[in-house]
Amino acid sequence: MKQLLPLLFLMLAVPLCAQEAVHDGEIADNGLYIGKHSWHDAATELPVAEVIYDPGGVLLSYKTWVDGDIMDAEVMDTNRDRETLPAKLEEVIYEKDGWGIARYNATDAQRVQKGQKVSVRYKGWLQDGTVFEDGMDRGKPFRFVTGKQQVIPGFERAVLALAPGEGAYVVIPPALAYRGNAIGTIPPYAVLRYQIEVVEVK
Repeated sequence: MKQLLPLLFLMLAVPLCAQEAVHDGEIADNGLYIGKHSWHDAATELPVAEVIYDPGGVLLSYKTWVDGDIMDAEVMDTNRDRETLPAKLEEVIYEKDGWGIARYNATDAQRVQKGQKVSVRYKGWLQDGTVFEDGMDRGKPFRFVTGKQQVIPGFERAVLALAPGEGAYVVIPPALAYRGNAIGTIPPYAVLRYQIEVVEVK
């Protein structure tokens, strides 16, 4: 929780007129993005806020400015136990934007198409291993229509990569999830992990 409070404060400190930009970014060997996410005042182009992440998406530091002067800054403590994740995530193939997938139960069937109604079972957890939703054993699967922005982009991308009966472990970076928004137990700028299985397509 200590790590989240400064970031929540930072998000409150960023004016609505600020423009987000990414500077000094690079793609790590595992495909995850490392870099500085910076906000600048749209009128003056002065820096407003900046957060820096490590290759696993863990917050390393934050900094805020007022009129070009540093208001607050902190280097975060990242000496904590790393996550415990399903073995399949070791087989994840990453794309350049940090999104990754490891398929299982692969078939030759046609993949889900945009505009189709799909039924899926899924489990989601945070980087520290905390499960934020578990619908794998629900009696009724989750249903949505692809291409309608009814789920986060990284989740839909995974479903569109699968056919009925197939499953996957997926890594979704913040830009393809909830970005700087806190949703329930999901903190801002969270890297999300999912297990997704496509049950039915109509």
